[in-house]
Amino acid sequence: MFFIQTFKIHFSLRTFISVIILFLPFLATAQEKVTTEGVPGAINSTSQDVRPIISDDGKKLYLNRRFHPENIKGNKDFQDVWVSQLDSRGIWSKPKNLGTDYNDKRPNDLVRASKNDDSLIFVNTKYRGVNSELALFTKGSTNPKNFPIDGFYNNNPYVDYDYNFKHQVILMAVERKDSEGDQDLYYSVYQESSKRFSTPMNIGKVINSDKADFAPFLTNDGNTLFFASYGHGGRGAADLYMSHRTGDGWDKWTEPQNLGNVINTKFEETFVSIDPSFDYLYYDSYPPGAGNRNIWRATLSTEIKDQIIAARDRTKQKVKIEQEVIREPQPEKVIAENTTANEVDTNEKIVTDSLQETAFINENEAVAYDPKPDPVTIDQEMDYAKEQERNNQGFLSQLGAKLGLGEEEEIELIEAGTKGKKINRNIYFRFNSDKLQGKFSVLLDMISEELEKNPQVKILLEGHTDAIGGEDINIDLSCNRADNIKEALIARGVNQYRIEISCEGKERPIATNDDEFEGRELNRRVEFYLF
Repeated sequence: MFFIQTFKIHFSLRTFISVIILFLPFLATAQEKVTTEGVPGAINSTSQDVRPIISDDGKKLYLNRRFHPENIKGNKDFQDVWVSQLDSRGIWSKPKNLGTDYNDKRPNDLVRASKNDDSLIFVNTKYRGVNSELALFTKGSTNPKNFPIDGFYNNNPYVDYDYNFKHQVILMAVERKDSEGDQDLYYSVYQESSKRFSTPMNIGKVINSDKADFAPFLTNDGNTLFFASYGHGGRGAADLYMSHRTGDGWDKWTEPQNLGNVINTKFEETFVSIDPSFDYLYYDSYPPGAGNRNIWRATLSTEIKDQIIAARDRTKQKVKIEQEVIREPQPEKVIAENTTANEVDTNEKIVTDSLQETAFINENEAVAYDPKPDPVTIDQEMDYAKEQERNNQGFLSQLGAKLGLGEEEEIELIEAGTKGKKINRNIYFRFNSDKLQGKFSVLLDMISEELEKNPQVKILLEGHTDAIGGEDINIDLSCNRADNIKEALIARGVNQYRIEISCEGKERPIATNDDEFEGRELNRRVEFYLF
């Protein structure tokens, strides 16, 4: 669970720039050893690119792509596994889909590749005759083998796995009776006598916090663990941590170390993989406003490399973590229509999920949603992006002033679109609800007033939902949302013949549907188009 607290801007752009200039010396001092550059190659796309996995020889990068047009079932296919090759110049090739031997219409996910890259561990393969949580694909065969785990159960709708071939141990992020809170990390060791993996055991309180701990990655030697967590006093949403194993078992670890504020932002960083030379750390990050979740790369400092090597050699050495962050350049700039965050309030309750990186485990192809018993309290209203207002033949020309913004901070509410002019504010809804929230009354008042001043203008209300539930249910829900806003505008004096509605259901998300914040809540909306 996490909160992104924002505040409405009440000072001028000039003041903002002055504040930034004031702090520049401190920023320069704090990051004087950090440089950034683009990752060579074309790893990221305009779709969701997640969970990087580097092969043991460092020459292949596996990744999952969501809703990509070249997925097996096209851009409605939740997730396929792709692979990129590293050439002699150190440049990553354009990723290729692994094809129908591994991917199909269901969400597909790779957990780990073996040392010689001849074995791949997949999750969510029960539909292919496997009756275990994980399955092993070997080169030359498309018939997966079982990875049976004794006493396996999970009280959480989300799960993450990692597998270490050397030690034959599975790490998993699940929720069980002895969990500290939400997902915890557990281990399960292969038993030669039974040809099965042991009952999952909690990895310990040093690693597991009272919040979700997930996305484990164990180095090949088995002595350094990377994972993501909402706990441990992180810097933002999910942060990345590193810990070292101190004994021969799997329940003794050093205190987790936060990877620092260059890698860990106030947003969400998850799923680590490291190359065999310990030069680069790959991970995925999802800053709201970026449009998509993408893969980043960090160069590891000598200090952190020495620490990993020391752990490999089973010596204890604690050093300061310093690293460079290298962001993959995007093939084209993607700007969401609403790059917004949430304001903290105490008046309304919504139920949020922990990170849903592995919602693909559900075999019904729906993204899982599990209401928690203790809902958190936040305000769902969006804080809208500030832009200069465009005068569209007088329509909404005074809106910036009406919102009480500073002289230099007006909000553009209209943009060019295929349906005419789009009002750059949406109305949002709670989960599975078509009830109009009172906080959007001001926006409806302003729209109705301007429609009254411009009788030649009509308006289209376009209803949308998140991806939870069936298609027919979501179509009806999106219609009801648009209808309720239509009735609200009619009640404000707008002629019903000037209002049209469109019911889009879940077909046109503007954000990921695999997490709540900056995801599903942005998709539960009604958009406005003028024509």
